[in-house]
Amino acid sequence: MEYTFAALSIHLGQDDEEELLSPLANLSGADAKTLIEELTRQRPGLENQSLGILGYLRPKLHCLIDIWTGGDYMDIREGQENNTLDEGARQKISDFFTDWDLLPLPDRDFIHYSKDDSWDNLKVGEIIELKSFMGCAPDGWEHRSNGRARLLFRPTSQARYLGALTREQAEREVLIRPGSQFIVEAINDGVTSLRET
Repeated sequence: MEYTFAALSIHLGQDDEEELLSPLANLSGADAKTLIEELTRQRPGLENQSLGILGYLRPKLHCLIDIWTGGDYMDIREGQENNTLDEGARQKISDFFTDWDLLPLPDRDFIHYSKDDSWDNLKVGEIIELKSFMGCAPDGWEHRSNGRARLLFRPTSQARYLGALTREQAEREVLIRPGSQFIVEAINDGVTSLRET
């Protein structure tokens, strides 16, 4: 079988789905990384298929991405920030990081939209450390949040591009890992520009 989105997606929802797609779990890291890159780049409307294939390819990535993009991102963030995550959630996050490096790096700036006014108190030269995951939108993509653009990040090794690996069709998310540190480079018109320290 050819390991491309086109060749694999036709089996989703078919009687032979599990039989034909379960061998994806045995793909080498390099081959999995190549296929994941292709899955992230699918056009809007193909997110269910991309995420479905990822479920066979790397279930540990799929599990957290499915929960995060399915709407539980605030529970995860609040649990990380307040150190109140239950053991099951902690394990899912730990498992997610075993395959984190298979996700592609962002290739352009990305923006965090937020209703949190505390970001307005940052100063140029200040260093921030994230206590939780942070979801962002690649520059040029709409974001469904009701908040406004607050933080503009330069491409960084501390983030990964999820793209079409999402349950939310209108977004192409970039996910920053907890513990990441950034320095404030500039503040213009209420948007704070940051780069990795």
